[in-house]
Amino acid sequence: GYVSRSLDRYLAQVDIYGEKAKEIPSISFYVLYSGAKPWKDEYVRLSDSFRTPPEYNSLELTVKVVSMRYPADCPKECLPLELQRSKTLFGYQTLIQYVEEGMKCETANLGDSVSAAISRCIQENILSDFLGKYETEVKQMILGGRTQEEIMRVRLRCQREEGREEGREE
Repeated sequence: GYVSRSLDRYLAQVDIYGEKAKEIPSISFYVLYSGAKPWKDEYVRLSDSFRTPPEYNSLELTVKVVSMRYPADCPKECLPLELQRSKTLFGYQTLIQYVEEGMKCETANLGDSVSAAISRCIQENILSDFLGKYETEVKQMILGGRTQEEIMRVRLRCQREEGREEGREE
């Protein structure tokens, strides 16, 4: 999705089919975690999800996890350095807070909450240029390309699995 589209945009400007290898900027990957439960890992690796270890020549991707769970009144100094240093990540954290605020209503719909949060950020000049240009991609990223019904099915399945695990522990 997002990574391949970003690389495509960059590589379209570079002749990658020449005889010499072309240098590209180094790439850092982040997972912006906004789940309700605390996340224990600072980094996650793609290979941790492989069913069986590859024999050779495999892609490895290591991603830094940045928690986006902070109270709205939290001073900027209490945020992780990534959020303090990056206006974009800080803006994204604000967007996520606005989505969560929209979801507090009993009749809330994730798609509507995301749209309202994006509109609010644009009005408040938070990531406004980016959101104006990439609103569809941001919605897809937050929704994971899924419908509200699919999201609810995934949540229910996860809750059932957690319940089974708790039952086994007892």
